[in-house]
Amino acid sequence: MKISVGVNVGHDAGVAVLDCTNESKERLTVYEAERFSKIKHQALFPLNTLKTVILETKGVTSLSPQNFATCCYSVGAAEKEKSFLVHRNYKDLLSSLGAKQFSILTNEGMTELSHHLCHAYSALYFAPFSKSIVIVADGIGSHGDAYKNCLNDSEEESKSNLTEKDFEAVSIYLQDEGKLTLVRKIWGRYNDHLYKDVFLNDGLGSYFAGAANYIFGSWAEAGKVMGLSAYGEEIPQPESIEKYLIKEFSTPRKLYKGKDLFDNQPEADFKRSATISKTLQTFFELYVLDIVKSIHQEFPEYKNLLLTGGCALNCLTNSKIVDLNIFDQVFVPPCPNDEGISVGAAYFKALELGFTKFKARDIEESAAYLGTRTIESSLEDETQIQRYFQNYKIEKQANPSLSAAELICAGEVIAWFQGRSECGPRALGNRSILCLPGLEGKKQFLNDHVKFREGFRPYGCSVALEDAHRYFHCPANYHMPYMSFAPKIRTQMREFLSEVTHVDDTCRIQTVSRKQNPKYYDLIKGIEAIQGHPLVLNTSLNIMGQPILETLADAANFFEKSEITKMVVGDYLISK
Repeated sequence: MKISVGVNVGHDAGVAVLDCTNESKERLTVYEAERFSKIKHQALFPLNTLKTVILETKGVTSLSPQNFATCCYSVGAAEKEKSFLVHRNYKDLLSSLGAKQFSILTNEGMTELSHHLCHAYSALYFAPFSKSIVIVADGIGSHGDAYKNCLNDSEEESKSNLTEKDFEAVSIYLQDEGKLTLVRKIWGRYNDHLYKDVFLNDGLGSYFAGAANYIFGSWAEAGKVMGLSAYGEEIPQPESIEKYLIKEFSTPRKLYKGKDLFDNQPEADFKRSATISKTLQTFFELYVLDIVKSIHQEFPEYKNLLLTGGCALNCLTNSKIVDLNIFDQVFVPPCPNDEGISVGAAYFKALELGFTKFKARDIEESAAYLGTRTIESSLEDETQIQRYFQNYKIEKQANPSLSAAELICAGEVIAWFQGRSECGPRALGNRSILCLPGLEGKKQFLNDHVKFREGFRPYGCSVALEDAHRYFHCPANYHMPYMSFAPKIRTQMREFLSEVTHVDDTCRIQTVSRKQNPKYYDLIKGIEAIQGHPLVLNTSLNIMGQPILETLADAANFFEKSEITKMVVGDYLISK
């Protein structure tokens, strides 16, 4: 069997299985641990995924140990796994499942990759280019000692002085037909905590993690820092962003954690946090744009750019790179953050073992819908729909896309649950909450009654690919399929997009084509036929602090507890 398995044992833990047995149709499945445990950014060993992995992949437990690869951030995978054993001795359970190959502690033949190399291979799996520049930037990659002790991307002499005080911050590769050549690597440095739980490591993504921790009390809220920056005051850029942030973070913070506290904090405290965010976002944009321009000048023959690592979730900066107009296409995969690490590990092994060859993918291919496969048969089984939604009215729809469009145009906020779930952090039309993007009051309704998000945060929007340039400042037919870009909204279109327009007049968008997701595309075009505009507000099907839904049981539990009264599950309309 030509099956490779990747395991991420850092935060956003998960397992990816790449089945290349049918050479004409590879099959990738990504099992994100948080979707099973319901613990956002789960950082323990992804044990809770394995029963489903084994159920869906016949023969996976009898694979050779050489078919497995792993990766962790910061420390090595073995060291990270040993820290998990304090919580639970999972090795016995692995043995009982016949799944010892999934752990580097029980599988000596397992390959361990450095963190940025794994990010790069994850991006290559989705890459629509046979030749491109690849930039990996995140919070913390492998630290120096871990990097030297696993499969990495540098020559021996370039890593002789690395220690555990250093970590990968930015890596830049040239990619030709899937072959990666490292041309630049920037190392960050670990710093001591400023006080209590407030830290600021010297590294591009680490600055955002530090700001998120200081302002929101969680390193994982970097996206909120980006959103908050739009409210900040413009100040002159400091000569050293690190010294500026150390000075700001050295002021003991008043932590307003949660929607109610954050929305009702004193104006002065909100403005101070927003200005820190603005200063950091401005620095980040200038820094990244400088890297992008310099690497383009150095290698002008590379016409496309692939961005990955957690920093590639910064949609504002991504759009500014597009605006430079120096690349034919800027592409961000659906899971550039650590949710894609398992994909990179699995893809590396598949290439190494000769199970597959690199090929540039069709950019319109529906490559993001990689969740558990058994959901597809569940959605076609009316008995299961009846079982999970027995307390509600259930009606099978001849055209669920049109039915959903009609409900949305009538002013409803609906839940939309279709097919396999999206991999990565963005809802892309299979696990989405949808409503009109220009109907006043919908953002507040979502914040107060469904998502329970802080009021400053913007919502994203899905738009038909061929129409995006009419509403947003982006090139015509420019693919932005994974909600990774936030272009400016055209002035004359803002009244149609009032609920998704951020205070800086940007909107995070997903372009949708029929080939990418036929059912979702038909929904958007159905809205256009009724209401005149091919757009829909799209936010992830979950509530704040919880993962995107995976199963029918998740959908039923959400519907029961939510104030949403309409949910389209497969071909069925569920109503309260």
